[in-house]
Amino acid sequence: MSQIFRHFPARRASLFTKARCSLFNDGPFAHGKRLGECQLHWSPARSAIKPFLLADIGEGITECQIIKWFVKPGDVVEQFEALCEIQSDKATVEITSRFDGTVKKLHYAEDDMAVVGKPLVEIETNDDDETSEPLKQIFPQSIDESETEETVAQAHLQSDINDTMNQQDLRPIAQSTKSNNLIRATPAVRRMLRQFQLDTSEITATGKGGRLLKEDVQRHLEEVKTKISPSNHALEKLLVGDENSLGDNLNAFQLQMFQVMTRSLAVPQFLYSHSVRLTSVERVRENVNDRLTGMGGIAGAKITLLPFFLKALSQTFLEHSSLNAHLDTSDPARPRFIKHKAHNFGIAIETPKGLLVPTIRDVQNHSVQSLAAEIVELSRRARENRLSPDDFKDATFVVSNLGSIGGGVLSPVIVTPMVAILAIGRASNELVFQDMNGKKELVERPQVTLSWSADHRVLDGATVAKCAQHLTLLLEQFDTLAVSLK
Repeated sequence: MSQIFRHFPARRASLFTKARCSLFNDGPFAHGKRLGECQLHWSPARSAIKPFLLADIGEGITECQIIKWFVKPGDVVEQFEALCEIQSDKATVEITSRFDGTVKKLHYAEDDMAVVGKPLVEIETNDDDETSEPLKQIFPQSIDESETEETVAQAHLQSDINDTMNQQDLRPIAQSTKSNNLIRATPAVRRMLRQFQLDTSEITATGKGGRLLKEDVQRHLEEVKTKISPSNHALEKLLVGDENSLGDNLNAFQLQMFQVMTRSLAVPQFLYSHSVRLTSVERVRENVNDRLTGMGGIAGAKITLLPFFLKALSQTFLEHSSLNAHLDTSDPARPRFIKHKAHNFGIAIETPKGLLVPTIRDVQNHSVQSLAAEIVELSRRARENRLSPDDFKDATFVVSNLGSIGGGVLSPVIVTPMVAILAIGRASNELVFQDMNGKKELVERPQVTLSWSADHRVLDGATVAKCAQHLTLLLEQFDTLAVSLK
């Protein structure tokens, strides 16, 4: 019997005592009988390895890049202690532990793309649960300790095999368009497949059990490169590069832009542009800034034109709601056109890491001054890389203020599922003829060019033109906007 218990080192010291009581005091041995079938009980080892799944940190996000690990296998962590820093296409977030324990395994290396809903790290936790777990062991009519030892050893071996199999990454990375076979690969290989947009049905997997290896993908890329015709030699040189070229993978922000713009450019879009005189709104803006200067201003900065444009646009959408909408194409046979009552405007902000588009919610309920304060705060947090995933959710329309950098007539690209986008060009002074006391005189006048892109599947030119004219009226006669405010 001692050899049986030797195979359960993780069990409590009370195990053997309990077993003896069961077998020799109350069991068949108490009456000198041979052992037939008995049931042993023990308290389970008070530890369990729990997979820590990567939770959904934002709307539409399916994977995140591991920027930095703060722990390694063997480290002891406490609840709410930081495990790693991840970067999605929209924000950088620290992931914290949900329980105390010891880190057993990291499923990804730094720079790998972690999949939402899949294990990120495994943590061995201490469990104070005192419940007992039964083990039913069938013995032969006459006890053969060597045979029993072999049986237990085989059971442990099978358990180890099962544990190893469970730890293998068997997630399908793609389903071939020419075959129903699911390909097995590591996260790094899956990332290469996505990066080069490869069809797995064209790649021969040479790994054990049909696993696709990194060498298989590299070999396939070499084969593709050799098939480039001599007439495309210049293109080949551009793709491959030379000693004067530096290749780098897209970061999370660039990868998101690549994916979003690829989808958006599949949408038939048309461009509409027009000029707006800024004389009226500039006069109001200057008066407001003069008044706020004596009051300390908003965060020490003057109000720009952008909050005036956002408020005028929100008022315009009260009459032209079809531009503040989403097109749901999840069922291609029955697409749905969804108009939104809330005016949640995404505003494009330039940062050192790229262009970010956080959302200002319920613009219809804001004043120009509160919009200005919101823009200042979002811009500051964007530059400091402190925007959260919630800051990017629920946008119904996007306004790109690229004119703050430069440009006149622009050609913005719709961010699906939204149906339109507005880009504001650079404000400038233009010389125009104006009627002054019955005479035509050449005067200097500030103006700006506004450029709209619209989804031609649901919006036509007349609809966008009427909306643009309404916005022009409000901006060129800003007193009209003040009267119409609700």
